Amino acid sequence: MPDVTHVVLFPGQGSEISEMGARVDEYVPELGALAREIVAPDLFERRDTLGLFQPALFCATMAGWERIQRLHAAGKLDLGDPAERAFCGHSLGEFGAMAASGALAMEDALRLVKLRGELLEEVRQVDAKGAMMAMIGPGVQDFVAGAADQGVMMANDNSPVQVVVAGSHEAMDWCYTAGKEAGFRVVKLPMNGGAGHTPRMAPVVPRFREALERTTFREPAGQIWSAADAAPFTDPAEQLATAIMRNVRWRELVVNLHAAGAWKFVESGPGHVLAGLVRKTLGTDGIEAHAIHDLEDEAAAAS
Repeated sequence: MPDVTHVVLFPGQGSEISEMGARVDEYVPELGALAREIVAPDLFERRDTLGLFQPALFCATMAGWERIQRLHAAGKLDLGDPAERAFCGHSLGEFGAMAASGALAMEDALRLVKLRGELLEEVRQVDAKGAMMAMIGPGVQDFVAGAADQGVMMANDNSPVQVVVAGSHEAMDWCYTAGKEAGFRVVKLPMNGGAGHTPRMAPVVPRFREALERTTFREPAGQIWSAADAAPFTDPAEQLATAIMRNVRWRELVVNLHAAGAWKFVESGPGHVLAGLVRKTLGTDGIEAHAIHDLEDEAAAAS
């Protein structure tokens, strides 16, 4: 496999902007129309369930990818050699990576995201005892590893100083108190039920696997790396199916991409969460990590 030099990043549920629909209609209007037809006519206005929010966010990331391509075509953004380009997504963002690389047809990706959101919403409604929480501070990985006997599970290992943990409400209450006493910043996430990226998601995996196995995956234009494995995908259908109950190893993914040669990271947005996590993990010495809206602002200022 060729080395990696440039990486395109696709965010997950931690990113949101209020004007999602407007961005989608401006940059990928056909996808917006398809989403309103397949998902709901008002999905960009409502977004009140995961079955609506996740397709809306997927469309927003595709609008970001279109903006990246336009900046590249205008000669204002270097994306490197396509063979040395990697596509990576955080959780839901993996479907953006699949669609942008050409591994999934856009409609197939949209339908899978819709189903994924509906399945996760189902778990959220049934698993009322599940909860999630963000923890921030140096040494947080060691703290979480030592809290396993309290039922605390790593959900997202995002950077050396930021994680998301999950478990029962009792486990999260213990973790909240113990984490604050240990000096970490602790933030309870607004998830009414469900503990994403843990084995508590296992009940919906078989149905998602069935849909993925019926889907055609094509040869991508570049490499696609799995956030659950921190390595290139080898079996996309199975890995995407089980990723919803597996830890997002984002910190390891970024480190491994850098070890493979990656030095430039561009985030499709919305937002700039992933670009920030890259900088927190790798620093800025010889590393570039940008969100598309920042690059557009820089290009406009230079014009």
